[in-house]
Amino acid sequence: VKYINMGHLYASIDPGQRDQTAIVWIQEQGEKYAVVGAYENNGKPAAFYTSIITGQPNFTAEWTYTSADLAFMEWTASLPQQYLRNGSFFGDVSGHSVFGATMDSFYSILEKDGIHINKDRMPDGNAVGFRREARTHKGRQEALRSMLPSFTFSNDHNAPYALRCLQENKYPPETGNAMTESRAAKHDDTSHIVTAIEYFAVHRILAHSMDELSEKRRKQKM
Repeated sequence: VKYINMGHLYASIDPGQRDQTAIVWIQEQGEKYAVVGAYENNGKPAAFYTSIITGQPNFTAEWTYTSADLAFMEWTASLPQQYLRNGSFFGDVSGHSVFGATMDSFYSILEKDGIHINKDRMPDGNAVGFRREARTHKGRQEALRSMLPSFTFSNDHNAPYALRCLQENKYPPETGNAMTESRAAKHDDTSHIVTAIEYFAVHRILAHSMDELSEKRRKQKM
């Protein structure tokens, strides 16, 4: 499994200000969704991830790149760039949070370089064409579980790491107390990649639901 020149390309991000930022690249290949790439880093500003996503290094910035970063960017630079602008890059509302004297947000910095994030909510908390599952840990977990049989994983570009995160991501054991039961997975090194994949799953579940509704309405009019 690897990226091919046919099939819709998506990406999904779990932005982090003080901990990891995780990004996954997923391509629709027939009836399967192939995870073709994954990237995660810690303690970097949003503009750093712009260069990772576009594959355009900025050697005059305050950060430095590892050899692994540069190799990964060769791959992202080779991808068709339409997915950055056509609503195929998904993310969470936390990327709206502003910081610094310029009052920029993680997403506004990405958008300056033509990377448009399809968020699950607006800053005021209102849903953007989204159902409740986009806003709950349990809902995201269920959306991901329903899509897992359709996932495949490349052997390249850190995609095996994304698979390992899914395999090792654990939920706390049930205590039997429904009133206090945690709905979130344990927060560990696997969490951010898994959360990014969950955002993708919720978007695709909703898209399929809307397609089915449109088809039902079309048949009713016939």
